Parts: sequence; C-alpha cells; structure tokens
Amino acid sequence: MLPSVAVLAALTGAAQSAHADGFVCATYDRELLVKVYNHTQPSQGTRNAAVMIVSDPSAPAGKQTIAVFRDTDSTLQSFGATYLATVSPRTLPNLNLADTFISAFSLDSIQELDLSVNFSYGLPVVKDGIVDGMLVIQKLNGETVRKEVTCTRYLKGN
Repeated sequence: MLPSVAVLAALTGAAQSAHADGFVCATYDRELLVKVYNHTQPSQGTRNAAVMIVSDPSAPAGKQTIAVFRDTDSTLQSFGATYLATVSPRTLPNLNLADTFISAFSLDSIQELDLSVNFSYGLPVVKDGIVDGMLVIQKLNGETVRKEVTCTRYLKGN
C-alpha cells in the first residue's frame, strides 16, 4: 500500500507544479509593457508560450493594448525564455497596421518582435522575482532597435 501512496503523492505534486507562468516586462523608459504567458495544460507544454501582449501603459484605460500574438495563430513562438512574435496583416487581421504603433514604429514597418529574458528553468526565479531582458524590434527595412527591459516573473497559484 505504501507504493500507491507514494505514486499518488508524486502525481499530485506534478499536477500542482503545472501552474501558469510567464513574465511581465517593461522597457526602462516605461514606454512599452510586454506580457508573456505560457500554456497551463501539460499536453500543450507548460513551458511553451501561449500569448504575448504588447501594451502602452501611458494610454488611457481600455486602449493600452497594442497587439496580441498567440501561438495558436502562428504569430508567437518560444524557445526557452526567448519569445518571437511575427507581425503580419494575415495573422493580425483586426488591426490597421499602419495606424498601430510600437514605440515610434507602425506595425506595418515591423517584421518581428524578439523578447529575450535572462532566465533559465535550471536556475528558476521565484514569483515576482526580477530579471533583465532585451526587446528587439526587427523592422522590414533591416533596421534593428533594441530596448532593455526589466521583467517580473509571473507564477499563478503560488
């Protein structure tokens, strides 16, 4: 009977460790806020990004969100703590890309956003722990704009 209790405890612990996690990152000038949340279902990979939300914290309430990228619509990929969002009229059909701006750049001039967070699951950061990162805006004309960010670890349920 003891092995059954041990197995049940191990399964319970594994189920409890599959909490949502991610990062809330802000540029040093507080011009942009980038939130990345991973999947919560183990079958989808709890260390795989589900959504990236880019917002302007200085905009009026209800108008702060600039763009939302999702893995389900192929606009978001993740590689560890590096998140790649692809800007495309095909994948962001609800936005007027020419009239939507990230920093001083219209979305129709941006190819992708690359958020790299100084984080490893091998050396985890506690909930609300702070780490540095870099947001790279890759423009269609080949120009690259780098913005340093500070990120807060998000862990739901802890």
